[in-house]
Amino acid sequence: MIKKRRMIISVILLLLSMQLFAFADPSDWAVEFVEPAIEDNIVPQPLRTKYQDNITRYEYVLIALKVLEQNDITVDITEPNPFTDISGHAYETEIIKAYNAKIVGGYEDNTFRPDQEIKREEVAALVYNLVKAINPNTELPVSKSLFSDNSQISNWAILYVEFNYVKEIISGTGKINGLDTIDPLGKTTREQAITLLYKVSKDVDLLAQYEYDPITIGTKTWSSDELKDLGSQVGYDVLEEASAVSGRGDVNIDEIIDNSFKLVYQDGSKIEISNISDTMYVSAVFTNLDNEKAQSDYLDLLKLAYEDQTFESAFINTVQEMKKDNTYVFNGNLEDGSYVECYFEDFGDGAYYNFLYKR
Repeated sequence: MIKKRRMIISVILLLLSMQLFAFADPSDWAVEFVEPAIEDNIVPQPLRTKYQDNITRYEYVLIALKVLEQNDITVDITEPNPFTDISGHAYETEIIKAYNAKIVGGYEDNTFRPDQEIKREEVAALVYNLVKAINPNTELPVSKSLFSDNSQISNWAILYVEFNYVKEIISGTGKINGLDTIDPLGKTTREQAITLLYKVSKDVDLLAQYEYDPITIGTKTWSSDELKDLGSQVGYDVLEEASAVSGRGDVNIDEIIDNSFKLVYQDGSKIEISNISDTMYVSAVFTNLDNEKAQSDYLDLLKLAYEDQTFESAFINTVQEMKKDNTYVFNGNLEDGSYVECYFEDFGDGAYYNFLYKR
């Protein structure tokens, strides 16, 4: 009898341990988001378990701060005592930082309620605040979608929910009479929050902090929004640098076609950057090798386009070799995998030094 009881107890303990182990892992659907989020260090160590637990307000703060840090946002603590109920909390410092970063707020009674499970409409507000902290150009929409459960959304949360809905950050949980159901008062699990914030952290268009002045070429004016679309293809910082260069006086953005643009210099030299099937092409045609400004611009744009400097010495060496002998040719791959073509052409009425980098 005793052996039988021991066996039953052992089986029960085994089943419990198996349940706890399964509960600690992310759900099958969440693995593809949770694992890369951990690799990106978005998920703090204390939240790397019990993924099906409803996430609390302070836990959400911990993930949001990771995304903030990932985007190099510094926070000045101007209000060290924003809430009345966080003194002595294990993550008091983080909550204070999140408040001063303007990514969280409190309740009317000046409490934060850090251990309270977060509602979906609160998630919507926190996501907007996080995006706004990274990209100050972010604005709330003025339109309001019709949901099957509109009446359940708190008045203060309506536009936050709308922002997340139109940006496809938070989707409906189902449909009733053809309308999406938002479930604003529903809870959010850890793995859902991790997935959501991981997607936000990878949404370059959403977090881009760039604004472009319209550019007119001939009879066509490219609006700020159209230039943002171009920036999403060739790199926001690449286009911003090119825009700054074109305001210098000796060069202009002379051509924009879908996923590419071209800088043209007074001496006829050209720099073109394009993104074709996720391959970045950065090419230059110099009419002479004495235009140091154009060469410097080309190097700067290369660095931004490829986010490294492995090609700089190769470019400088090639220019030096061409100055010695304009028949010098270099074709091949660099150590970082970039393909390079450098050669000289003489058409009688004009000579051109060609450089092409692609990766």
